[in-house]
Amino acid sequence: MGQVTVPYFRTKASGFYWEPSRKLRKFGFAPRPLGTDEGAALRVAIALNEQVKSAIHDALGSAAPVHGSIAWACIRYRASRQWHNLAPSTRRSYGQCLDRIEKVFGPLPCQSITRVVVKRWQEKLEARAPAFAAATLRVLRILMGFANDQGIRIDMDNFARLHLHTAGGGEEPWQAYEISAYCDEARWQGRPSIGLAALLAVCLAQREGDVLRLPWSAWDKEAGTITLRQRKTGRAIAIPALPSLTHALSTTPKRGTVMVISEKSGRPYGEHHFRHLHRAICRAAGIDQGRKFMTLRHTGATWLGIAGATDDELRAVTGHQTRGVVARYVRPDETMARAAVAKLRLRDKALTPDREQN
Repeated sequence: MGQVTVPYFRTKASGFYWEPSRKLRKFGFAPRPLGTDEGAALRVAIALNEQVKSAIHDALGSAAPVHGSIAWACIRYRASRQWHNLAPSTRRSYGQCLDRIEKVFGPLPCQSITRVVVKRWQEKLEARAPAFAAATLRVLRILMGFANDQGIRIDMDNFARLHLHTAGGGEEPWQAYEISAYCDEARWQGRPSIGLAALLAVCLAQREGDVLRLPWSAWDKEAGTITLRQRKTGRAIAIPALPSLTHALSTTPKRGTVMVISEKSGRPYGEHHFRHLHRAICRAAGIDQGRKFMTLRHTGATWLGIAGATDDELRAVTGHQTRGVVARYVRPDETMARAAVAKLRLRDKALTPDREQN
């Protein structure tokens, strides 16, 4: 039987062994001792090689992904309640990151994504797009946490303290990926209420104090509006709820009369404690420490301006009484400039004489 050639079958002084290549080890196959009986060892080695063929066939897309692989985790995560509880905009941004993760690591076992692999990929991604690198690696951590919950033993320390790129700061409007990262980190820390507060602040363009005291009675689900009375101005404002906010409210359990309730105390947050938690979430999510929660109100107003809202339309949402004050909150940017020029082009076209008449 010594002349039989079986891939990965090795003979040593201590017995017989099956030793897969490095590439196969990435698919989750590990070396195995086969004992000292050559005939029995060969039969086991041949059976293992058949498993290898099947696994490679599956990983190439001809069948379902190998159980425990990155591709398998991506499919399971997208089918989970955790995924469907995300806001539509968050699913879109997470989906882009999952596509990138699956493209690079799809056939590999989840356990093969070691700290060294993560850091090397981080360096490669950050060399091209630091912000997207940070967003992608945050989603990778979520995916690995999900796989861990599905019974795949993973060392989650491999995905901690990555010192991800931070963006923004000061009074700059928040970027959409920052808000997604913030809300996700809040959920990760067992504080989804703080993520809800962030969505309320940016979607309604309201002050922190008004957001933290917003009662459930303010939300008219059938009309799709939230009506509140601003504490500072005393004005009553009715604001249509965006789909992402409606989804968040629909999936949030009512634990009291107020929407934003602490998971720890079961009571509304005190403003000092809330700001302490806000800074901790920003730090863990890799968001600039200069980010203040009130800037989410500015961000909401800026987004309204980018969408083409007039000063009066803006004031109907923010509650400001004078037009000049709104200018403090709306941060002009290139998108606004392009929108302005586009409007000017339409006006210029209307005023331009028809040259065919000359």
